[in-house]
Amino acid sequence: MGGREKRMGRMGAGRKLIYGMGGLTMSLPDLVFMQWIFIRYVPGDESALAPARLFGVLVFSARVIGAVAEPIIGHWSDNCRTRFGRRLPFIRSGMIPMALCFFLMWMPPVGHLHWMNAVYALMLMLAYLLCFPTVITPYLALLPEITTDLRDRVGLATVQAAFVMLGTILFASMGLVLNAGGWPAMAGFVAAIILIGIGPVAWTTREKTHAAVAAHDRSRLLPAILSALKNRAFRRLVGGTAMVFFGFNCVLAALPYWVTIYLERDKDTVTLLMAPFLAVTMVLFAAVGPLVARFGKYRVFLGSILGISIC
Repeated sequence: MGGREKRMGRMGAGRKLIYGMGGLTMSLPDLVFMQWIFIRYVPGDESALAPARLFGVLVFSARVIGAVAEPIIGHWSDNCRTRFGRRLPFIRSGMIPMALCFFLMWMPPVGHLHWMNAVYALMLMLAYLLCFPTVITPYLALLPEITTDLRDRVGLATVQAAFVMLGTILFASMGLVLNAGGWPAMAGFVAAIILIGIGPVAWTTREKTHAAVAAHDRSRLLPAILSALKNRAFRRLVGGTAMVFFGFNCVLAALPYWVTIYLERDKDTVTLLMAPFLAVTMVLFAAVGPLVARFGKYRVFLGSILGISIC
């Protein structure tokens, strides 16, 4: 290991904190998007801003396009060579559009049912869901680019997980923000958090330069995808994980409807109902490490899936 790599491996708490803050940008906006976007455009049959079935198709289509774009963006970043590195140019160029698209997504142009709202929502959702992997995929791939020390990498991932948890706490409070300031307040708050979380990473982090990564082979996208899909364990893991998150997102999206329509309560009640979820998440966050050490990753993973399914 060369002297430069050794210097990169010794990281202070400040640098770890800066990288970990990106966990806010990674967690908060996507959770808010999934829980509140449906009720923003289809709050009820009489007050809908876009046709309910059409809007569901639009959200699903935007999600699929975003999912297809993610490996393409990741491959592009892997093979990018600039004097600033492979990851930072994507983060720097994508963070402001991501925040702007998120904010505008909640501001439909017409205050009643109209086809323009559907078109507007589709364009903004597509833009946001393309900006999201443009920022987050290189951000996640940045970790091994900024240090070669395994202990520092564990430290970075730990701080990142703590900020992801903070993002979850902020997400649970969005009902209070909505009741206090409406949709502009919520959208502006999350857009600001996007920039606050990822901005320091983008402009203070240094990654390996072109010369340091020149020895890496430039992979081809399609063969890499086909190779991964041939792996049965990979297919099972991805398929199972996708189903879990699909169900989780359905529950998130349904909760505001249950509160406002069936319980006939204000949106801040969503925060009260999210509190038990948050408490359990925080307890399990601390318990995962000891459980894995005692029972192994596979058993803990299966137990978690079973618990989610039962709940």
